[in-house]
Order: sequence, then structure tokens, then C-alpha cells
Amino acid sequence: MRLLTTSERSTHFAPAVIPPLRAARSPSRLVKLAPCIIAAIVMSVLWLVRYPFPVGIAQDDGMYMILAKALATGRGFRTINLPGAPAGVHFPPGYPLLLAALWKLAPNFPANTVIFALANIVLLGVAAAGLFVFCRRLGLTAPYAATCTLAGFLMPPALWMGTALLSEPLWLALTIWCLVWIESAIQRPRSIRWSTAIAIGLSAGLIALVRTQAAALVFGIVVVLAIRKEWKLVALTVLGALLALGPWQIWVARHAAGIPAAVAGKYGPYATWLLDGLRDRGPALILTAFVHNVASSADIVGAMFGPPGASWIGVILLAGPAVAGARRLARCAPVLFVMLLAHTAIIILLPWEPRRYIWTSWPFLTLWIGAGFVELAAMLAQRSARMSETGPSPGWRVARAAIAVDGTLLGIAAAALTGIMLWTGAYRAIAAGQARRIVPAVAWVQQHASREAVVASDDETAIYLYTGRLSVPASTFNAAAYGRNVDPSAGVFDAVIAHYHPELAVVSWNTTVDAAMRLSSGVHPVLRPVARIDLGVIFERTNAAGVDSERGTANTASRGERSSFSTPPVAVGVMIR
Repeated sequence: MRLLTTSERSTHFAPAVIPPLRAARSPSRLVKLAPCIIAAIVMSVLWLVRYPFPVGIAQDDGMYMILAKALATGRGFRTINLPGAPAGVHFPPGYPLLLAALWKLAPNFPANTVIFALANIVLLGVAAAGLFVFCRRLGLTAPYAATCTLAGFLMPPALWMGTALLSEPLWLALTIWCLVWIESAIQRPRSIRWSTAIAIGLSAGLIALVRTQAAALVFGIVVVLAIRKEWKLVALTVLGALLALGPWQIWVARHAAGIPAAVAGKYGPYATWLLDGLRDRGPALILTAFVHNVASSADIVGAMFGPPGASWIGVILLAGPAVAGARRLARCAPVLFVMLLAHTAIIILLPWEPRRYIWTSWPFLTLWIGAGFVELAAMLAQRSARMSETGPSPGWRVARAAIAVDGTLLGIAAAALTGIMLWTGAYRAIAAGQARRIVPAVAWVQQHASREAVVASDDETAIYLYTGRLSVPASTFNAAAYGRNVDPSAGVFDAVIAHYHPELAVVSWNTTVDAAMRLSSGVHPVLRPVARIDLGVIFERTNAAGVDSERGTANTASRGERSSFSTPPVAVGVMIR
């Protein structure tokens, strides 16, 4: 075996460079305009199918809006719906800052929600243009890149993003275009200047201030540079990320103690929430999350490509291109590949239902699958070239036919499902269900509750935004309860009532209705039911609970309403976070 020279070794082990596209001729004018055309198509469709659901249907959207209102009105980064307005430490400030800037331009709520929705649609269009560019750099032809991009932003999971004001559109737009830049720069690490390395880390860190899980991008950059032994660049990239993330972490450390324990699960830091769960259940919590989330994730993804009730067919169809896509991404887009591995690990190991994380990452999934088919085609072409002298074998013909059938079935399934969802509006079912619960609750509080009343509710963000009443959560998120048949909401509700002494409780979830009914029974009831609304029950605090004279009392329902109260209706809600 001949030993390689120094120059040969450096060439042999150099990072893979993405081959130039259509080197023989320059791209046509249509291809050059394709990113803008793709963006226009995505924005047009999303605007046409948009429906004005109330803010608060996804829980997080209401919390973003409250933080944005606080910033826009000069009250700082605070959760101003809670009594005492504690500092915001749950969500990073990136998306609320964008909403606050728009709020300054259009300060009339809820009329300004149209502006917020339009901003998210524009961000998704920008992200779609970036994804098309990235697909082209992975070797996809222009028509195929356009198909993968449109599937990523117009299939039902992506359409769901348009039903609420979520931070993912901003995250997608920033991440995809940042990857276009970073993947190009990292192919030639020796040409990266120290200022560029810091800028890369700073950019990735700032994106993590939009979505906490976006720290996976920082991880991907650092891992790829470390594998290539570019230690100076690793240090500079980490420095840039720390410059972006450090002030936020200091803010959280200083203010986390100000969040009352009764609402810490929903308003406290993510780290505290997870550590509390680990202290309670230990490593079993992560194992439970892994087992549950792997099965749930496979079902969620497979359901987009398989017949109803047979998501496993979709999983089988995706298996081949998924493996091939990993091979291509690892070679041609290593930062994206490592980032997606880290992002997937978060989805699988985090003790939370993975649906939202998967749906909002859908553009990356279609890119991965698209790259997989390109890789399979390239592998078949190489195999065909090797067999040119002896002729193709029957096995090769079968493989080529199988890939063609697989791609065709996936395409038909995606197109059919998207068409059905758009025609029926079924992708809005979750949001519509939440709205049916929120609208009557807001209307009742607006009409009957005094301006000084504190309201405990399953939809406290909507109550505050639409009525101006201080509101606290009637339920919260508990990591330790994940995967168990035990719901901690009863204890949480008791703690909220004991800490805040709300004048009213507007509850809809099974568990919170049960908890409120329990507190309304006994010799000295704390609450009493006063009214029923669609999918909810209204309770008021009794005199036995002790009235806080400084806050006043609620102007609740009439005596006739109270005397007619009987068994409350129970609504089952769906929370996606």
C-alpha cells in the first residue's frame, strides 16, 4: 500500500465540498427568480387560508403577546397578566421583541393581530425562499427543490402554524438563511476570519433567543468544527454564542426566584421545570419520555404519508429516503445534519408531547427526504456506470423501480392529504376547538367581572388580553407527570387559589373543573359555582375563603343563575406546546 504524501493527505481528508450546480451553463432567469416566486406562492396561500382565531388558543401565543404588550407599553419584560407582574423568564425575548415593535406601530389590540399574523406569513415566505436555495445547494433540481419547499410550507403541519401567533416562523426564517451562510463558510474553515467565527456564534446564539431549542444550531456548528479540529474557531464561535445568550441567562438567574411556586411550571424557567421532574422521578422520566415520544413521533410523521389508521405504512415509505438523506446531509450539509440530530434528541427526550415540535420543523423534514431521493438517484447512477460493461442486473432494475414507486406514493399521499385539509379546513380543527372554549369565557368575564377582579382560568392569557382583568393559570405543566396516568392539576389549582385568592375561576378542563367542584363542597367551601357557559363553568370565591378588601370582589352572575346551577358540563381540551 502506497503512503500518501502530505499534500495528498490534506486533499484526501478535506471536507466534502458541495458540487456547483449546472456548471455547464448558467441558471435560467426563471431559476434565479424561483426563490421569490416560491415565497410569493407560500405567502399567498397562507394568507388566503388564514382564519382570525383569538390569541391564546395555543397558550404560548398568548404569553408571547403579553410579554410584547409589556415591552411596547414600557413595563419591561414582564408577565403583566399575573398580580405583581413578575419578570418573564420562561420564554426568551426574541419573538416578543418583534411583536412589541409591531405593537408600537399598531397599538390597538385586538385589531393589530392582523399585522402580527401578516408578519408571520412574511417570515414563512422568507424561510421558504431560503429553503429553496438550500435545496439547490444540496443538488436538487429546481423543480424538485420547489416541490420539497412547497411541501415543507404548505402541508398540514405547516398550515397549522398559521392558526396561532407562534415564534416558529421567525425561527425558521433566521435558521434557514443562517444555515445557507454557515454551510458555505464552513466548507473552507481555514478562510474563516476570527471576526466571522464570532459573528457565526453570535448569530446562532441570537436565534436561540427566539426558540430555546434553537441552541441545537450552536451545537451543530461547534461539533462540526471540533470534528475538523478547528479549535480556534470552536472557541471563537462559543464566545460569540455566549455574548448573545449570556445576558438572557443572567436575567433568568436573577429573576427566576420571583416566580411563585404555584405557577412556576408554566411561567418559570425551562431548566427549573425539567430539574424538578428529574428530582421527582430520576432517570426514569427520560426513559419514559423516550419510549413515549419515539412511538408518538413515528405516528405523527407516518400519519402524513400513510392511510388513516395505518401510519406505519408512511413510516416504511419514509425509511429508505430518510437513511439516504442522512448520508447526503452528513456529507454536504454537516452543520444542518448535526443540528437536526440534536433537535431530534430534544424532541425525543423532553418530557412533553412532541407534536408541536415536529409540525413546526416540517420544512426540515421535507428537505431531509428530498435530499434522500437525490442521494438514492446518485447511488443508482454510480451503480449503473459500474455495470455498463456487463449490463444492469435484475436486482438493479427492481431497486430503481422501488425508489420510483416509493417517491410516487409519498408524493400522492402528501398532495392528497394537503388537498383534503385545505378543502375541509381540518387543519384548523385544534384551533377551532380552543376558540369555542375561549370566546364564551372571555365574553362572560367582560360582562360580569369587576375591573379589579383576579381571574383563575385555563385560558388566563386570553382573559387578560381581551378583558384587561388580571388572570392566573388554573393549571400548569408538570414534567414529573409525563407518561403517568396521574394529573397534577388538582394540586396546582389548590396552590393557585391559596396563593392568589382569585375572585373568579373560569374552568373548562376536566381536571380543573373537578378540582373547582371539590373546593366548592364541604362544610366551608372556598368556591361556589355561579354560572355555566359553553364548555366551561364559572366559580366565585366564597366569603369563607376570606375576601381581600384591597382588590375588591367580582360582579358575578345573578341569583337566578346561581339557583339554577346543577351538574356542570365538562370539556376536554387539547394543549399543544
